[in-house]
Amino acid sequence: MNIQEIREQRAAVIANMRALETTAEREDRDLTDEELRRFDEGKAKLATFDKRLERAEVLAAAERSMDVDRNAPRAGHDGTFEEACRSFQVTRAIAAMIAPGEVDAGREFELSQEIARRSGRKPTGLYVPHEVFLERRDVLTSGSGGNLVPTQHRADLFIDRLRASLQVQALGATVLNGLVGDQDIPRLTGSATAYWVAEHGAITESNHTFDTVSLSPQTVGAEVEYSRRMLINAVPAVEALVRGDLANVLATEIDAKAIAGDGTSNTPTGVLNTSGITWVALGTDGDNMTYERALEVISTVSSDNALGGRLGWLTHPKLVKVLRHTPRIFGATNTTPATAWTPSDNPSFVMNAPDDLAGYPLRQSTQVPIDLTKGTGTDLSAAIFGNWSDLLIGYWSAVDILVNPYHSDVYSKGGVKINALQDVDIAVRHPESFSGVKDALLTPYVWTVS
Repeated sequence: MNIQEIREQRAAVIANMRALETTAEREDRDLTDEELRRFDEGKAKLATFDKRLERAEVLAAAERSMDVDRNAPRAGHDGTFEEACRSFQVTRAIAAMIAPGEVDAGREFELSQEIARRSGRKPTGLYVPHEVFLERRDVLTSGSGGNLVPTQHRADLFIDRLRASLQVQALGATVLNGLVGDQDIPRLTGSATAYWVAEHGAITESNHTFDTVSLSPQTVGAEVEYSRRMLINAVPAVEALVRGDLANVLATEIDAKAIAGDGTSNTPTGVLNTSGITWVALGTDGDNMTYERALEVISTVSSDNALGGRLGWLTHPKLVKVLRHTPRIFGATNTTPATAWTPSDNPSFVMNAPDDLAGYPLRQSTQVPIDLTKGTGTDLSAAIFGNWSDLLIGYWSAVDILVNPYHSDVYSKGGVKINALQDVDIAVRHPESFSGVKDALLTPYVWTVS
């Protein structure tokens, strides 16, 4: 008898015991002698099933670990485990946790156990593999219909809320999955030195120097509420909704901290607060971002021999609006800029397209801060340029889901609270790989056409 079969039989016993109690409560009486006998039999069966389940889990764990590296996929690197993970049904797993025995989620529980084996960490609830949230789905579009067609509830065309775009990984951040324990990544900070020597002369000795880039798991969590009936009777559209919601709740917060996390209150440190990055100053109290300053930012990275890899810009849409409004001739020198501009002077703006700045791709995110201050300047924006593959995002295990149908907010309504937890950390491999500005005005420079 496998683990899932034991769980299902155990759940059936619990259901029978609950039925006895429910019948007595409905009739406003205590259990009869016969019902008490059957209830006590159920308790004895539960104790037996618990012992069987414990033994089965020990054996299953032992069999999985025989002659296998804990961090190596059981089926090798042929992608079979990853493919199985993509078939993981989140709503089915949650429904099985809400109503054991009513929903067959054996595959999901086995995948969760395998993830726990590989990570060496037990979930508080159930592990959901990353592949679930990365699955590509076809975009659904609605068609037109006549006025005589009856109104239908189209769950398959559910309209999600507007969310901040997730850009850090899209820019090329390096993602490390399945980490175990704290990670110390050695970094070479000083190379050997070359010397010219005279004939038969001695070479001067020089040494390498090293330090480490450290990653330690930081936990980000979110609590969401769903109705019990929706999860138990889930259709594919509801599965997509739950997946997307859980993925976005956590991913949006991780994206925000990768950009501007300050490392306090159990949060990672993002690019904007990483020590060692050189930021180009626009003015004492902030100033307009000019084409010249954009080139200076790029030059800062290039001068540190870091102009390589996944290069690109990240900034707020409001700053993009300003840059597409500002002509390149403005601020071309350190003297007072011209107050008039003609097409013959320079037909280009700092940004001529919404996805390119100074020859490098640019992405927009409302999670880039626009409330920075400098001197007397307020509501200043940041713009980050660099090699985004030198931004490390490390994940330990997978998304840990804990179902709570007994919370006071949902118990009387028959709903469930779901806590989703993710262990993650963020680090910059080379601070020299990034530069940018933190004091860009969001007020467009007022210019006239003469």
